[in-house]
Amino acid sequence: MGKPLVNESTHDDLTTSICEEALARFSESDDSLTGMIERYAIKVRDFMLLSLLCDQESFGVDQLERALGLDRDSIDRCIGRLDEAGLVKHNGAGNGTDSLVVQTTAAGRILAQRILNGLN
Repeated sequence: MGKPLVNESTHDDLTTSICEEALARFSESDDSLTGMIERYAIKVRDFMLLSLLCDQESFGVDQLERALGLDRDSIDRCIGRLDEAGLVKHNGAGNGTDSLVVQTTAAGRILAQRILNGLN
Protein backbone atom coordinates (compact mmCIF):
# COMPACT_ATOMS: atom_id res chain seq x y z
CA MET A 1 0.00 0.00 0.00
CA GLY A 2 1.24 3.50 -0.82
CA LYS A 3 2.06 6.25 1.62
CA PRO A 4 -0.86 8.34 2.84
CA LEU A 5 -1.20 11.74 1.23
CA VAL A 6 -1.84 13.49 4.50
CA ASN A 7 0.51 15.00 7.03
CA GLU A 8 0.37 12.74 10.09
CA SER A 9 1.28 15.57 12.49
CA THR A 10 -2.05 17.33 11.92
CA HIS A 11 -4.18 14.27 11.23
CA ASP A 12 -7.11 15.48 13.36
CA ASP A 13 -7.44 18.65 11.26
CA LEU A 14 -7.44 16.93 7.88
CA THR A 15 -10.31 15.98 5.64
CA THR A 16 -10.24 13.24 3.03
CA SER A 17 -7.97 14.20 0.15
CA ILE A 18 -9.54 15.09 -3.18
CA CYS A 19 -7.75 12.20 -4.86
CA GLU A 20 -8.87 9.70 -2.20
CA GLU A 21 -12.42 11.03 -2.24
CA ALA A 22 -12.63 10.91 -6.05
CA LEU A 23 -11.55 7.29 -6.07
CA ALA A 24 -14.01 6.42 -3.27
CA ARG A 25 -16.91 8.16 -5.01
CA PHE A 26 -16.03 6.62 -8.36
CA SER A 27 -16.10 3.14 -6.84
CA GLU A 28 -19.61 3.85 -5.46
CA SER A 29 -20.91 5.59 -8.58
CA ASP A 30 -22.63 4.23 -11.67
CA ASP A 31 -21.05 7.01 -13.73
CA SER A 32 -17.79 6.48 -15.51
CA LEU A 33 -14.89 8.52 -14.15
CA THR A 34 -13.55 8.72 -17.68
CA GLY A 35 -16.86 10.09 -18.95
CA MET A 36 -17.02 12.62 -16.15
CA ILE A 37 -13.48 13.83 -16.81
CA GLU A 38 -14.02 13.98 -20.58
CA ARG A 39 -16.91 16.41 -20.02
CA TYR A 40 -14.23 18.88 -18.93
CA ALA A 41 -11.92 18.10 -21.88
CA ILE A 42 -8.98 16.77 -19.88
CA LYS A 43 -7.40 13.32 -19.86
CA VAL A 44 -7.70 10.82 -17.00
CA ARG A 45 -3.97 11.03 -16.28
CA ASP A 46 -4.24 14.81 -16.17
CA PHE A 47 -7.06 14.58 -13.65
CA MET A 48 -5.13 12.15 -11.44
CA LEU A 49 -2.11 14.49 -11.46
CA LEU A 50 -4.35 17.50 -10.82
CA SER A 51 -6.20 15.83 -7.96
CA LEU A 52 -2.91 14.78 -6.39
CA LEU A 53 -1.60 18.34 -6.64
CA CYS A 54 -4.80 19.65 -5.02
CA ASP A 55 -3.95 17.59 -1.94
CA GLN A 56 -0.45 19.03 -1.54
CA GLU A 57 1.06 22.50 -1.56
CA SER A 58 3.44 21.52 -4.35
CA PHE A 59 5.12 18.50 -5.87
CA GLY A 60 8.43 17.93 -7.59
CA VAL A 61 8.38 16.02 -10.88
CA ASP A 62 10.28 13.10 -9.34
CA GLN A 63 7.64 12.88 -6.58
CA LEU A 64 4.85 12.90 -9.18
CA GLU A 65 6.55 10.10 -11.12
CA ARG A 66 6.70 7.92 -8.01
CA ALA A 67 3.21 8.78 -6.77
CA LEU A 68 1.49 8.15 -10.10
CA GLY A 69 3.75 5.43 -11.45
CA LEU A 70 4.30 7.28 -14.72
CA ASP A 71 7.52 7.96 -16.60
CA ARG A 72 9.03 11.42 -16.95
CA ASP A 73 7.74 11.98 -20.49
CA SER A 74 4.16 11.18 -19.45
CA ILE A 75 4.40 13.51 -16.45
CA ASP A 76 5.87 16.28 -18.61
CA ARG A 77 3.02 15.94 -21.12
CA CYS A 78 0.41 16.05 -18.34
CA ILE A 79 2.03 19.12 -16.78
CA GLY A 80 2.25 20.79 -20.19
CA ARG A 81 -1.44 20.24 -20.94
CA LEU A 82 -2.52 21.38 -17.46
CA ASP A 83 -0.21 24.40 -17.58
CA GLU A 84 -1.51 25.43 -21.00
CA ALA A 85 -5.08 25.19 -19.65
CA GLY A 86 -4.14 27.36 -16.64
CA LEU A 87 -4.83 24.55 -14.16
CA VAL A 88 -1.28 24.27 -12.76
CA LYS A 89 1.78 26.47 -12.51
CA HIS A 90 5.43 25.58 -12.11
CA ASN A 91 8.69 27.19 -11.16
CA GLY A 92 10.06 27.11 -14.71
CA ALA A 93 12.93 24.79 -13.79
CA GLY A 94 13.18 21.47 -15.51
CA ASN A 95 15.04 21.02 -18.77
CA GLY A 96 15.61 17.36 -18.00
CA THR A 97 16.15 17.88 -14.28
CA ASP A 98 13.94 16.89 -11.37
CA SER A 99 13.96 20.42 -9.94
CA LEU A 100 10.64 21.38 -11.57
CA VAL A 101 8.07 22.09 -8.84
CA VAL A 102 4.39 22.07 -9.80
CA GLN A 103 1.40 23.61 -7.98
CA THR A 104 -2.28 23.75 -8.77
CA THR A 105 -3.94 27.06 -9.54
CA ALA A 106 -7.29 28.24 -8.21
CA ALA A 107 -8.83 27.24 -11.56
CA GLY A 108 -7.30 23.77 -11.20
CA ARG A 109 -8.76 23.32 -7.73
CA ILE A 110 -12.18 24.47 -8.93
CA LEU A 111 -12.14 22.04 -11.86
CA ALA A 112 -11.03 19.11 -9.68
CA GLN A 113 -13.82 19.90 -7.24
CA ARG A 114 -16.40 20.14 -10.06
CA ILE A 115 -15.39 16.72 -11.35
CA LEU A 116 -15.47 15.32 -7.83
CA ASN A 117 -18.93 16.81 -7.23
CA GLY A 118 -20.12 15.24 -10.48
CA LEU A 119 -19.34 11.79 -9.07
CA ASN A 120 -22.14 12.01 -6.49
